[in-house]
Amino acid sequence: MTLRLAALMPLALAGCAAATPLPPASLMAPAASPAAPVMAPKTLTMRDTPATLTEPGDWRDLNDAQSPAGVTR
Repeated sequence: MTLRLAALMPLALAGCAAATPLPPASLMAPAASPAAPVMAPKTLTMRDTPATLTEPGDWRDLNDAQSPAGVTR
């Protein structure tokens, strides 16, 4: 119980502390510049390539093709 109290006491004291004031708004950057809007590109960025569905093949051939040469089981 005392360990929990010791852990929660700094949080409670920090919650009661006064907040630091923010800097003046003139020193902050504007959120957005309406003078130079950025338009999205009008070109196609992705193409749809249809995939053909096939029956599952023999996975051993695929494994043998990707394994280093000379490795056998």
